[in-house]
Amino acid sequence: MVTKTKSVLKPFMYPPEISLSEQFAFGHLEIYQRFFSFPRTKILMAELQHGWIYDSKGLKQSDSSMRLLNRRLRQYPLLVWSRKLEIQLRSLKHRSVYSICSPWFLLLKNYENLRKDEGKIYREIPGSVLFFPSHSFPGTDSIINFGKFREISQLSKFTSITTCLYWLDFLNPTNREYFESFSRVSCVGLRANAATEAAWHDSGGRINFLYQLHKLISMHEYIVCEELNTAAMAALTLGKKVFITEDQVHYRSVDKSVDSKTLELDNSLILSKFGVNISHESLGYELTDNTEIIELAKLGFGFDISIDETREVLQCLLGRPSQNVQTPSDKMPLNQLLW
Repeated sequence: MVTKTKSVLKPFMYPPEISLSEQFAFGHLEIYQRFFSFPRTKILMAELQHGWIYDSKGLKQSDSSMRLLNRRLRQYPLLVWSRKLEIQLRSLKHRSVYSICSPWFLLLKNYENLRKDEGKIYREIPGSVLFFPSHSFPGTDSIINFGKFREISQLSKFTSITTCLYWLDFLNPTNREYFESFSRVSCVGLRANAATEAAWHDSGGRINFLYQLHKLISMHEYIVCEELNTAAMAALTLGKKVFITEDQVHYRSVDKSVDSKTLELDNSLILSKFGVNISHESLGYELTDNTEIIELAKLGFGFDISIDETREVLQCLLGRPSQNVQTPSDKMPLNQLLW
């Protein structure tokens, strides 16, 4: 009852740039603004998905039942990156749900254009590995299997080892010191400021978050994630060799051509040969080979949704916030680097 009351009162307590602050996370709004040349003084009067989800299996019960309301007590439009998710939410009586291509997809489209003229932007380091441990959330600590990453790092085939920590974990000296003992430690930036603390400001580098993530993944041959997350799916779209190490799931190769020799690390199986090591069980879908897994990753980022369709939807949802949310141009080096 309390949660429902807060949901009703929220639009009267906060302006839209606070209620709808999720769009500022990871610089998503700015990528849409740059790609489509939208005014930087306007925001999306809609809820925006922020991480990879293909269908309703990836939603918590609270995600699918609670929606933000505007001051007319009507649901804000909801923007998702998967056609299947749009169809499922509409079947659950959610109105004004629209599927659009993701900022990650638009970032990759821009890189495709650059490669035609300049060749590959970042060179992959053969034999390099990039770790993505599970991360903390405000108010909760992450549960990182520290020993597992050290054990993986001892495999002699890796020429360089990098660990990418979420900003909360990067700020924790204990976490950082541990991973620095066997790897280079990196952080791709702050997700965003808290909603009520100018979420649109670039302190912490949120605007260039995806750019830094793309750069980091591109430079490594192997990607090891502790769970099936957005980073793992982003790496799959870049054609990387991705491994998942969750203990509670039994992993096996889905590529019949790969040698079955494995290295046993705790309760997980990590292939010692090339290939994407994500099992049917971990995804929850009936997939037969690596090609289908990569295709699923792309569908969850809206690769099958047209750019023109996305532009049309977003143009209809642009609105002016109650205060200036424009980031100073000198805080946007990505503007000169990529667009």
